[in-house]
Amino acid sequence: AEANSAKSKIWLSGIASYAGRGLALSGGVTPSGQPAQQQPSGQPTSQPPQAPNQSLFFVGGTWSTPFISPISRGVSGE
Repeated sequence: AEANSAKSKIWLSGIASYAGRGLALSGGVTPSGQPAQQQPSGQPTSQPPQAPNQSLFFVGGTWSTPFISPISRGVSGE
């Protein structure tokens, strides 16, 4: 899923279980001018390459008690 505003874009990809009410989503926030990377099928990739102005996060837990955790950028060579 993707939502756009005048200044930013947020995308989410993953599983939101109806039966178990569980969440396992990854997502990101980018400035609106940066296009999301697309797969050949036209669907956004599950996690596009991180641009300098992109913030990535993980959403887990359940619908009633979600938690959000930032995903930090890895350092090359470590």
